[in-house]
Amino acid sequence: MASTMRTADISNGETVRYAVRVAIGVLLAFALAFVTQMMARPASAESIPQNPLIEDILKLHDIKLVRRDDRLGIGNLVVKHPRRKKAEPGEPNYEGWGTAFLIGECHILTARHVIDPSDPDVETNDLPMKSKIEFVIGPVRDQSKVQKANDMSRLSEILDSTKAIPVAWGQYQFPKLDDPAGRRKAEWENYYEDWALLKLEKCLGQGPKGYIPFALQGITTEEMAKRAEPLPARNVSGPPVSGISHLVDDDQCELYGQVELPLWNSTCFARPGSSGSPIFTPDGSGGWNAVAILVRGPVGGSIRNELLEGHRPAGWPWRVQHTQLGNPVSGLIDRIKPFLKDDKGARIIGAGSNKPYAKKDEGFVKVLEAQREQRPEDVHLAVRWLIALYQARGAEAALTELDKLLEQFPESRELRSVRVDIVYNDQLGYSLAWRQAVDDMVAFRKSFPEFNELQIIQGDLLFVGRQCKNAANLYRKSWDRLGISPFIRMYWADAMACAGEHRAALAAYDEMLHYVKEYPHALAGRAMVRFRTGQSEPAREDLRRIVKEYPKDTWAPMMRAVFAANEGHHLELAEKDLRTALTQTDDDATPAVALGAMLLAQGRDADAIAALKIARKYDKHDIAAALLLSVALTKTGKAAEAKSQLKDVLQPHDDPKHWVVQLVKYFQGEIPADDVLKAAEAGSEDTRWMRAGWTHAYVAMLAYAQGNTKDARRYFETSPYLDRTWLEYSLIDTWRRTANGQGT
Repeated sequence: MASTMRTADISNGETVRYAVRVAIGVLLAFALAFVTQMMARPASAESIPQNPLIEDILKLHDIKLVRRDDRLGIGNLVVKHPRRKKAEPGEPNYEGWGTAFLIGECHILTARHVIDPSDPDVETNDLPMKSKIEFVIGPVRDQSKVQKANDMSRLSEILDSTKAIPVAWGQYQFPKLDDPAGRRKAEWENYYEDWALLKLEKCLGQGPKGYIPFALQGITTEEMAKRAEPLPARNVSGPPVSGISHLVDDDQCELYGQVELPLWNSTCFARPGSSGSPIFTPDGSGGWNAVAILVRGPVGGSIRNELLEGHRPAGWPWRVQHTQLGNPVSGLIDRIKPFLKDDKGARIIGAGSNKPYAKKDEGFVKVLEAQREQRPEDVHLAVRWLIALYQARGAEAALTELDKLLEQFPESRELRSVRVDIVYNDQLGYSLAWRQAVDDMVAFRKSFPEFNELQIIQGDLLFVGRQCKNAANLYRKSWDRLGISPFIRMYWADAMACAGEHRAALAAYDEMLHYVKEYPHALAGRAMVRFRTGQSEPAREDLRRIVKEYPKDTWAPMMRAVFAANEGHHLELAEKDLRTALTQTDDDATPAVALGAMLLAQGRDADAIAALKIARKYDKHDIAAALLLSVALTKTGKAAEAKSQLKDVLQPHDDPKHWVVQLVKYFQGEIPADDVLKAAEAGSEDTRWMRAGWTHAYVAMLAYAQGNTKDARRYFETSPYLDRTWLEYSLIDTWRRTANGQGT
């Protein structure tokens, strides 16, 4: 995960990002559920026909609407689930909508998430068989009944329909919180378990007597990776925006195979409701075989996470990555064959199993490198290789190669967009690549002024570099068009809090929680601002709410411990919480840094050093962990070992003039304290208070550890600000008081 020092206000910035990472899965689920519910509400005569903008949208993509007919074996699933296990009293059933396609006379394929209610309170591979699943297909039989179809359950009166029963589906993994390796494995492998085979109560795929099923063609991810060109593809789906009488047909798209996730990236058009639709490739005889199931749009930490809803005009920079994703059917063919053995309409060719590349897979890098030797001018291939390299070897290796590629392809927007992602994902706010990424976004906005979503991306980058007021202004400018998005409202609140505009931030968090009672991002942000401004009990109440409403959350218990340590109470419980947090990660230094600071404040130097060495093990490039461990070792008289902790922390792309880099150089003995303090004073005015405060505190702690109480007192006293939410605050406050003669 990203370093705790990848933001200008360091620990505080990391804790907010830690909360966002914990919350992001819930937020995505909320957003998707919101869209699904909105799309799947009672189908009145006004809401059933196509979106009035759909024709303009489709023209941008050279895509057409095709009328449903009595031959095409593609339809929709209407799913009505039972009440959630822990639903609020009076909470109604909820409905889902997705696409499905015939693969035999009596069987259809779709995505598992179309029929799985994804109840966060129930982690099981036993699908809710009490859900009512209806497969609807074909042309509108009686147009007069459209006016009467005021809920989705009555679509069977308009289209051909039958009950569908799940018979086989992907098997998700549900690891425990204290199994971080298992959680990473599950997160990766669950992507390609998103499929489901359903048997129809009434067989509708009887060829001449019914709708025509599609043949399945198994192609492996390894085969796709070795292709010289993307695979010609076609996708036909039934999102609600197309209306019940039509389907969306994109017959000019392509499949690239695996890029960022263990799915296949495609350029096919999709909208909510397209999930479960087939992605075809030509069969060589004028027909089409299904090779993948469309399962989701772009996901993950990308700052371009479907902001543009698929719009990619000529020259658009992001074509290969961050596109719609398909689950290759090769991974499920052998698993569904037993269920299709008596289905006369089933036709299957090709591979029956599939093994995607791992997230950090040098084999994948080598396969793409071999192709690059044959096609050195293929920039799309270079992008795929660069992403694989980034995932396998990290940001610095990828940025080094990216610089070389930009010499070869100086005008490539695709390559520059990868740099934008790397900077954001790794929070490289003190890297030279950050400034380059911001400059690229400015250029992109000039090239595509009609897409004001780009200013959100630029705002995200500015927030990473802690130009928070400027970031907030860009978020605010987007409200006229995108203000309905809770994400953007919360990004604005986070930026205002970062800029010290606490009243505005609190008002935004309060407003969001007024309309959305359970929203972890708003609760986490409000807790941080409340505690920072001295509202201790309300802040702890926000954390208690997160723990209650999201039992699997790991951030709130950790911050509960940090708050307790920083106020000097419940230290045993705080230590227990932090040690529990240590078991829930093996790549994030945050809880170990917090524990090390707390133990050092208590005079438990050996225990603190042990905790901070765990932090260094979890993330060797985490500067906060390295600096704090250096302080602890210095205090115990191990000066040489202390200095060695900083040997490999800085990276070639780090900005030598940035105050964080200057602070490391001060700890290494290369520059005087005044230089690093001046560097912290430079930069964005709105966050100077945090930069200066944090730098003074670390310079003072090093002096204190060296036994120089006089200088420690001077630097502590001249610090313009000390933040109660900092992971290190308990240590800073304890040593500050001791240096002033107020403690032992």
